[in-house]
Amino acid sequence: MGEKARYARSSRSCDLLRMTPDLADAIKAWAEDRGQASLLAEVTAGCETRSELVGRRGLLMRMMKMPQRTQMGAVLTPDWLVWAVRPDDDDPTVLGVRLA
Repeated sequence: MGEKARYARSSRSCDLLRMTPDLADAIKAWAEDRGQASLLAEVTAGCETRSELVGRRGLLMRMMKMPQRTQMGAVLTPDWLVWAVRPDDDDPTVLGVRLA
């Protein structure tokens, strides 16, 4: 018998216009802050995932401050993968990596 999933997840394909505004705005701000705003015109794919904890958080998850809900949005360009993560109702954090 398999282990019960800890998170209920749903994902969808989307572009920056259809992404949750907080995530899209964070990605746009990240690109502008790095002088890379032009890369947003080169987006070839994008997605968004929502994860929600099923049931209660155990002691270890509370000690590790694991979020109850998480949203993640990502965009792919020919040269970059950029994603924003928003745990619970906090501000999004954005990371980007240049592709080789």
